[in-house]
Amino acid sequence: NQQYPFAISLIESVRTYEKTCDKIQEQTSIAPLIARHKKDVQVLIHEGMGVSWDSYKLSQYVERLSDTTISFQEKVDSLLAYEEQISREVKRLETCAFDASTFAEILGGVQK
Repeated sequence: NQQYPFAISLIESVRTYEKTCDKIQEQTSIAPLIARHKKDVQVLIHEGMGVSWDSYKLSQYVERLSDTTISFQEKVDSLLAYEEQISREVKRLETCAFDASTFAEILGGVQK
């Protein structure tokens, strides 16, 4: 069947979207920062409700959804990494020596 690859891609896109949303729920502090990208995926999912399996637009739709979902996942993963780095640096502030050079070093790490 010609639609099989499209079906697999759609399943993978939805699975990726769900897993990425789970990451956001675990770290809610990034939710406002990523909301627009999440909405982009949601809009495409909604748009897909009107695309039929025999539509000439199916291939383009599946590709757009896949690209948008992957971009959403990459942005979430990047934000989580930045958030973790910032948390580590802020934690260092709790126990660091009380001098300007140490503060500057730590704040430099936060501002990267």
